[in-house]
Amino acid sequence: MKGIKRVVFDNGLVLLMEKKTRAKEAVILIGTSRGSMYEPPELSGVTHFIEHMLFRTNRWKTTQEIIEELESAGGDINAFTDQSMMYFYAEVIPSEKEISKTINIVFEAVTNDKYQRDEFLLEKDNILSELKICIEHPTEYLYYNLSTNSFPRHTTSTNHRGQYWHG
Repeated sequence: MKGIKRVVFDNGLVLLMEKKTRAKEAVILIGTSRGSMYEPPELSGVTHFIEHMLFRTNRWKTTQEIIEELESAGGDINAFTDQSMMYFYAEVIPSEKEISKTINIVFEAVTNDKYQRDEFLLEKDNILSELKICIEHPTEYLYYNLSTNSFPRHTTSTNHRGQYWHG
């Protein structure tokens, strides 16, 4: 990968960096090598749920503080899950101060092990609403049922949204 610096840490974390001097934003993207196809059936959808909880109140900041810090850095943060990976990313203005602040926010999100019950329940409701919308969208419904029914014993037949998809 020309122009991209690759650093592998002792814990297996891989960091890829590319400097673009004329960029209008800096992007921090983290991808885990675990998605829905690695979930046991009894935990179907847990990766997607974790993705939803990432930027909620944690040991260091409230949800509102996370949003305010990112917005003050001209930033945006989001995450998504598929069958093979979970990704989360942040975009900020390309200054050393804002990049450092954003890396810290992302670090806090991925190392958090304390969630508030009310936010947990809120995200559960959000995911169930998301599932309902997807079930009502013919193309998505067909896509996920096609892979599940065509390859029932293959790990990619799992749905990253969870078992309630087919319920």
